[in-house]
Amino acid sequence: MPEELPEQHPEPATQPQFARLPPGGPPATTAGVEDRPEAGPWGLPEAFPVVVFLLLLTGLSLGASARSVSHINVRAVLISQALLYLLVLLYIHFVVKLRRRLPFWAALGWRLLAPGRFLFAGLGLALFVQLLRLPSAKKLPIERLFENAEAAYLLAAFGILVAPLVEEILFRGFIFVAVERSWGVGHAVWISALLFGLVHVPQLIGGIPQMVAILGVGLVLGWVRAATRSLAASYFIHLGYNTTLFGMLFIATRGFRQWG
Repeated sequence: MPEELPEQHPEPATQPQFARLPPGGPPATTAGVEDRPEAGPWGLPEAFPVVVFLLLLTGLSLGASARSVSHINVRAVLISQALLYLLVLLYIHFVVKLRRRLPFWAALGWRLLAPGRFLFAGLGLALFVQLLRLPSAKKLPIERLFENAEAAYLLAAFGILVAPLVEEILFRGFIFVAVERSWGVGHAVWISALLFGLVHVPQLIGGIPQMVAILGVGLVLGWVRAATRSLAASYFIHLGYNTTLFGMLFIATRGFRQWG
């Protein structure tokens, strides 16, 4: 008669790992939450200081435009604006990287999509605006900055190398994400475009058609940002737009040497 086999008991190793709890119950999942930065995109409260900065910058620029001076130190103007840009970029970096702990460029929506196509689209947008031949009642404030070749080269360098990237980070990056999160993509397109147009108003006082045109450019950039989900797309359109405008001015003035 064969011996009876001992009763087999399954090893507890087949149980899920999370079933093996240490003595004293499960660990507290909320411990230390107050000490950790919030996760996820930023909201309107964090975007508000950037909006205030833009309004202050617009107010200062309006005050400067209202003063009728015969000479404007373009170098000082650009250095001041670059320093202000740097301060607001440091704030944005603090919110995205340190407070929210997000990858900076990915959180802003930077996705590289056929940059050549969007550069060409920016060229076309600039040509379209120029073909409209928008009238102005008087000489625009921005025209006072182009007083000589040196000033024109400095403005062109700033307008091509600095302004498109910084402005896209501000308007279609940081502010766009905050507004879209709270109010939806339609509001994000319009609010970012309105702020974009507002900060350019001091350059265009006396030119209502030009103000409407820059609002239209902001709407195009916002629509592209929303449609492609890519900040890089709106940046390359902006870059192509500014480069084309300065290129046309360079040709029209024979290398920034002749001013009508």
